Amino acid sequence: MNDELKAFVWQVCQYLQPNFLTKLSDDELIALFQQVFSLRMIMRYVDSEPVERQVVENCVDSMIAEIRRRNLKVRSMPIEVIIDNDGTFVKGQEELRYAFEKLDFDDMMEFIDSILKYPLNDAQRAALINLAREKVYADTDAD
Repeated sequence: MNDELKAFVWQVCQYLQPNFLTKLSDDELIALFQQVFSLRMIMRYVDSEPVERQVVENCVDSMIAEIRRRNLKVRSMPIEVIIDNDGTFVKGQEELRYAFEKLDFDDMMEFIDSILKYPLNDAQRAALINLAREKVYADTDAD
């Protein structure tokens, strides 16, 4: 990991003390989260120390907790999806729809395959596939 990235990790660590997050405005919290989340993604692909990865993970976790406490909608936040046994989305349908819009077909199918690794019944699986189908048909109608 280069020195600039390392310095940024430690700056984030000092900047994000637990009581500091509550003082940020919603817009500041969202902007900061997007930067720290991007840093987390970058750190997956660079050689870094375990302590540095842990610092960034803790910052992301703290920020997610604060975002959820405030009930904010952040497009780059990990998606939490809940589908009832009858296939009705309880939570996360709009977030998934937005994510699908940003993915090409192959990436969307890879994303769905990663979700389908977890135990789902036929109705839950169908709800997820139908949401993806909406995106595919919307893309073909646009062409």
